[in-house]
Amino acid sequence: MLWAMMICLLVHGAESFHSGSISRLIERLKDFGKVRLFVTGTMARTASIDRDFPVEVFQGQPSELLRQNESDFDVFLIASHSKSPESGYSFGKIVFRRSGVKKPVLQFELSNETAVLWNCSSHPIAESVGFRVVHPKIGELTWRKGKKELRRVSAAEV
Repeated sequence: MLWAMMICLLVHGAESFHSGSISRLIERLKDFGKVRLFVTGTMARTASIDRDFPVEVFQGQPSELLRQNESDFDVFLIASHSKSPESGYSFGKIVFRRSGVKKPVLQFELSNETAVLWNCSSHPIAESVGFRVVHPKIGELTWRKGKKELRRVSAAEV
């Protein structure tokens, strides 16, 4: 082991498991420290069961997972395998913004092997896994109107 980091890996969506891309990412992370793998949604949880892939299920919003566990981890990774990279980036931005965490938050979009560093300019994990670092231009995705929180749809597929 080259590093001794505590890594929180939040997997979003079923395709991360079905495509095998999450296994490849975990293999690339093994030299950085201990990886704890979490899912929050029904689809990812079901896919992990289908693939007999051991995960920890968090019964709350993805942003709550990060916020409630900030003191336990050195870095937070969000892994998504979205229908479009733009929808994955939008998901990552919402999770990061709502979490309010100060520790590094990186997102790996597995569908096109890109990485987004949400609150740091570099990180050894991002530099080593072989994903291309991108800086998506995403406007505001959520806003309040009275007591309602509204969300802009940033990607759609027919």
